[in-house]
Amino acid sequence: MVTDSVDRRTISVDTNVIGLIVGLGPTGSEYRRLLEGCDAAITYFVQAEIRASDWPVNEQVKLDAFLRTARYLPPLGPEGIEEFARLKRTSVALGLRYGTEREDLWMLAQSRSLGLIVATNDRNAARVAQATGMRVATALRDIERDYARDRQRLERLRRV
Repeated sequence: MVTDSVDRRTISVDTNVIGLIVGLGPTGSEYRRLLEGCDAAITYFVQAEIRASDWPVNEQVKLDAFLRTARYLPPLGPEGIEEFARLKRTSVALGLRYGTEREDLWMLAQSRSLGLIVATNDRNAARVAQATGMRVATALRDIERDYARDRQRLERLRRV
């Protein structure tokens, strides 16, 4: 179940969601439904990940079609450095020091600096984004339970 319903908005789409959308499988259809009526934004970092990946031929055709309709974001400006630092500190506070990839944090930083909703199928990226007040659209199961634990953990840290 997608945990965030949205109206016509621009949504920053993580590489893992793009992979699910252009691949086969039931989760991809959830993300396709989520993005209906929305504009997909591709951060500078997701653009690089897409280019670095070897897409199967049958997915490349769908990927190309998806990317033709997407909005490409320019390189992140200086405002993103502060966002990255905030996201990294939050990742560490959540105990995800080694669980959130730098690429995910940069994608989140650019999305956050532009005030975009982020669509991700990465549990740790979703947790960090949500913990910093970002709107997250995801089809991850039981993510609300993780969000609740994260809120408790951060609240305990604030009291110390």
